[in-house]
Amino acid sequence: MHNPLIRGLVWAACAAALLLVGLLGVLFLMYAVGVATGRIAPERRQDIQLLMTIYFRVIALKGLLPQMVLCLAVWPLITRYLPATTRSRKGLFLGLTLGASIAYAFVSPLLLATEFANWPGLQMVNTYQMLMSWLLMTAGVVAATFLVRVWLPGPRGASG
Repeated sequence: MHNPLIRGLVWAACAAALLLVGLLGVLFLMYAVGVATGRIAPERRQDIQLLMTIYFRVIALKGLLPQMVLCLAVWPLITRYLPATTRSRKGLFLGLTLGASIAYAFVSPLLLATEFANWPGLQMVNTYQMLMSWLLMTAGVVAATFLVRVWLPGPRGASG
């Protein structure tokens, strides 16, 4: 893949797919553990499934995907001003972490916390919730974009 635009689009599409599958996997694992340990009573399973579906839609569509898109949108600026991000996997990881953190700073107050079109807003009531939200969402975005970028075929020696 020598065309940078096609490479970027493939990167974004594959990373989005991995991100969504990862979120589904985490939610399914939480549900399965809750059922297996008896913490989710049989009469509550349908309610919990509905809540997890809503949570998935809100987190994926108002949080993770916009954060990933913004991270990839600022990626060219990061590589331009921090060229070390293209020289190694460590640089790539740190650059993506910076990009995802910048993206989270916009996504969290503007999309996640805002209620619109019958999509609930997520209200974080304390610093712990804000930090955990940043940590988990940024880790997911960085993991998906990093893994896909490392796995994508490209010019030898290029990681950015």
